[in-house]
Amino acid sequence: MSPLLGSLVPALLTAVMMISAPAMADEPRLDAQAAYAMSAGGGLTLVDVRTPAEWRADGIPDGAASVSLNGAGGRQAFLQGILELVGGDRDRPLAMICNTGVRSSAAQALLRQNGFTHVYDISEGLHGGAHGAGWKADGLPLEACERC
Repeated sequence: MSPLLGSLVPALLTAVMMISAPAMADEPRLDAQAAYAMSAGGGLTLVDVRTPAEWRADGIPDGAASVSLNGAGGRQAFLQGILELVGGDRDRPLAMICNTGVRSSAAQALLRQNGFTHVYDISEGLHGGAHGAGWKADGLPLEACERC
């Protein structure tokens, strides 16, 4: 690598991080404990975006709605399911959860792109991820998914 290129790489990385940092800060996250407390208090609606097989295997967070991000009908069906869940109210506070935070982040982004204003990502997920131990490790309640 040339000396000029070698000196530019750190500067470029810093610039990219500075540009993307505000965008990442705009994506609100909740840890599992806070999401459960807010949901139990009626402050938001939990949405488990995993698949029916995952719901059957692990159960779903207590009180969560189950609307698969990757189900039949794709993203359009997911959006329709969420709109039905909230009665068309795109301002209703929602919190997305999946296994490890990847799908919940994608669901959050999709909803925000489609006019939903208060969407949180439970980024540690059910089984833990980069942002925490997870719903199960925190000992938060799960219920069997009888409707799956």
